[in-house]
Amino acid sequence: MTVSPDGDWSSETRQNNRLVRKMSGSYKQSRSGDLAGMLVFTPTETSAGSSSAQIETDRYQLVDGRGQLRLTADGDTMVFTKQQARSR
Repeated sequence: MTVSPDGDWSSETRQNNRLVRKMSGSYKQSRSGDLAGMLVFTPTETSAGSSSAQIETDRYQLVDGRGQLRLTADGDTMVFTKQQARSR
């Protein structure tokens, strides 16, 4: 998924290296403090796939000194940890 700061997003789903669905749309962010809030993703274009695209509402929370992002959608939480840049 690609998310841009201007409120747009796009994603591709691949299976066996074959594109099976492509979607894009807009999103809105509402904050509930400095470290938490909601993201609402609204699809505007979709191709392929057997079901229609639905609006998705996710909750997010920054923890561990902003070193970790917890994103919760439909009761499932994904945890993203900030990685240190590698020296070259």
